[in-house]
Amino acid sequence: MAGQASGQPKEERVSQPTYSKRIGLIGGLALRAGVFYYEQLLLRYNERKKPLDLVLQHADVAKVLGYIQAGDRGGLGGYLAVLANNLFDAGAGIVAITAVAPHLAYREVMQATRGPMANVLEVIPAGLRTAGFERVAVFGNRAVMETNVFGAIPDELVV
Repeated sequence: MAGQASGQPKEERVSQPTYSKRIGLIGGLALRAGVFYYEQLLLRYNERKKPLDLVLQHADVAKVLGYIQAGDRGGLGGYLAVLANNLFDAGAGIVAITAVAPHLAYREVMQATRGPMANVLEVIPAGLRTAGFERVAVFGNRAVMETNVFGAIPDELVV
């Protein structure tokens, strides 16, 4: 082998790609919302020229809506926690629920999951302020509308 002093094979270094934490999404609850989450994540990762590492767990929307309509936070939280834990078992570093209504049971989900959960309710007020909204209309299912997104939007902002 030309250019090698000892006759030993040339050591090649293979650079390992640097991955961000794997993101887990619980989808299937509001299909368009799940697609929106995916598109936005992909756009931001592509802008930063980083590979997106994503896993998805599909939820049974009829089961989730049944829990919501019955006001069964414990049942809903337990069901979503199982899905979230499946994503953590698949290597997710954080999990997000891709619809607002299931956040009714966010506290119950957090009590039963093995990792961090993104909470859309925590960022809504800051997002409204940043966007400069003085008044907003709330659309969604009955639970979301009647509670101003589970208390995330102050009464004085809601039309």
